[in-house]
Amino acid sequence: MKNSLQSKVIVITGASSGFGKGAALELARSGATLVLAARRKGALKEVEMGCIASGSEALVVQTDVSKAEDIENLAGAAIEKYGRIDAWCSRRIFYRCAAGRPYPGDRDGSDGHHIW
Repeated sequence: MKNSLQSKVIVITGASSGFGKGAALELARSGATLVLAARRKGALKEVEMGCIASGSEALVVQTDVSKAEDIENLAGAAIEKYGRIDAWCSRRIFYRCAAGRPYPGDRDGSDGHHIW
């Protein structure tokens, strides 16, 4: 991946295992700042340690993406800590985040953009 990810704030749901975990570790090696979300906080903490070992900053937010309140809390935690969200990775889709819309609003993936 290019250095264009350096210091980009990226939220990753499902970051405790599978694709989400792999994406988190790869993005960490690329210098992205990560917000890691999943239901299993213990597993997220392990991914966080891997990201930190790669020289990346990471924030863990226990999240159940089936609950709208948890998604709002996730976005709020990311913005509170980093001031913005540059991209959101959910269900293997990367969303480019625009001003005024801090996270993907629909659940069917129709507004997803593969940005790299």
